This record gives sequence, structure tokens and C-alpha cells, in this order.
Amino acid sequence: MLDSNLKTQLKGYLERISEPVEIVASVDDGEKSREMLELLNDIESVSDLIKIDVRRDDAQVKPAFALRQPGTEPRFSKRSGAWMTTTTSKPSFRSPAKAAPTWFRH
Repeated sequence: MLDSNLKTQLKGYLERISEPVEIVASVDDGEKSREMLELLNDIESVSDLIKIDVRRDDAQVKPAFALRQPGTEPRFSKRSGAWMTTTTSKPSFRSPAKAAPTWFRH
């Protein structure tokens, strides 16, 4: 999905991650879910600290994903943390106004 130029740029950003991060993907069998998983796999491929946890049987809006530190629960809720959904024609990102996570170096 991502061309080599974008992967190179992304790798530069992801080198700033100092702790493991999991991307929890809530998916179904639809085309949008397949596209999102392809993108998330590209992201995972450029950093050893990023892993994907795919969930098909949860009650979240699909497709959607959330970030979490290993061992914690993902936060798909708009009120409790950042989340991404591609159920509309344009992807939308929402995040509470707060400092960057501790696992991301400035």
C-alpha cells in the first residue's frame, strides 16, 4: 500500500518510539477492513517495536484501530483515547488534547 518513499519517511518517525506499541485492529471481512490491515501491516513492517493485534469478534465499529502499550486494554472510545476509523469515505483521526505518550520521544 505505501510506496518506498513513504515507508522511508515513516521509518524515520517510528525510530522515535522507545517502547513497544500494539495496534489493535477491529475488522470484519469488508474491503475497508482489508485496506486498513494492509496499511497497518506496512506500518508494522518498518519497526520492530510495533505489533498488530487483529480482533474480529469485538463490538467496536469496523474497521477501526487503537494504539496501546502491551498488557493494557485498547481505547476505541472518543472520550478515553485516540482512535481511527475508516468507515466514512475519508479516514478521520481523533485524539484528546494531551501530551504525547511516554513511549514517543520528542
